[in-house]
Parts: sequence; C-alpha cells; structure tokens
Amino acid sequence: MNKRNLLIGHVDRETALFVDYAGTDKRRKKKYVWIESHPLLGDRIATQTISPRTGKLNKIQYTRYTTLVYLFKDSKDQLRSKRYNFRDEDAAYNKREFAKLIAEIDTTKLVDTQHFNVRIDIMTSFRADSYRELGKRKGPVIEHFATWRNNTLFFLQKCPFELLASYPDLPPYHNRIASTKPEDLEE
Repeated sequence: MNKRNLLIGHVDRETALFVDYAGTDKRRKKKYVWIESHPLLGDRIATQTISPRTGKLNKIQYTRYTTLVYLFKDSKDQLRSKRYNFRDEDAAYNKREFAKLIAEIDTTKLVDTQHFNVRIDIMTSFRADSYRELGKRKGPVIEHFATWRNNTLFFLQKCPFELLASYPDLPPYHNRIASTKPEDLEE
C-alpha cells in the first residue's frame, strides 16, 4: 500500500492551505485550512472562509482537539483530513490504531509536537488500562504485573516513535513466569 502524501507546513493563517471550490461547486466557499498543534492538547483543524458576497474573511472555525490530525489530497485531488485519537481507549485498540497510522503515512513528516502528543496519549491510555487490569488480578501475580507495567511504561517513554505499539500484550492472569525484564521488552 502506498503511503499518503501529507500536506505539511500549514500551521497558522499565514501558512494556511488555500482551497477554492468556486469553480466546481457554487455552494462551497473559498477557504483557508491549517492544523494547530498544541502540546498535551493535541491537534485541531482551523478553517477560515471568505464570504462570497463581501469577499471578507469570516471568523475562524476550529474543530475539537484530538491526538493527531493530518491533511492530504485524495485521488480526485480533493482536500481531506484524517484524525487519530489515542485517548480513553484500551491498550489493544491503541496498538491497532497506531499500526494503521504507521502503514498510512510517513511519520517522519509529523512535527515534534505531534510525536509528543501521540506518545503521551498512548502512555496515558496504557497506564489507565493497566490499572483496570491490575484490579482484576489477585495474589502473587500482582507484583509481577506491576513490574511488567512499569517496564512497559519505561519502554514507551524511551523507544523510537515507530516502535510505540510494539510493546507486549497484557500478560495472562495465570502466567507467573513471563518476562519482566526491560531488555526483553525492547525486542
């Protein structure tokens, strides 16, 4: 599968992507589109349309924050966006979504703030999911599970961006001898 060609560098009104639908559809307006990235908040799309009657710029409209948003053009040369949200989900969901993200785009084209937000949201979600799982465990496996969780969080903090979703799945309840060493998680 070919990776999508990201439209990068459109980060504020001055560098916004100009979209002119006037020739193809009279109901659609001319507009400026860009992505704002904020640490810990995530990304949001900002659009500012041009009034067809007056030719003046309308008020800027923003979408809600999500972990990651990127812009691209589809096969019909239409502007599209794709969102990824790694918040408030379970760890298995995040692993699947991150694998889709890596397959879809060249992540080296993302800015550092986007890398940071994805990493933090995956770590936060993993931590919340692991605490839910910890409540389901009893006896001596609790200590093993806590060690595994801490080592996995350390791995998520230090690993290269492309390997964020390569941590092992939650250990089963009955497996007391599964590895808890940090070097085993890095493979």
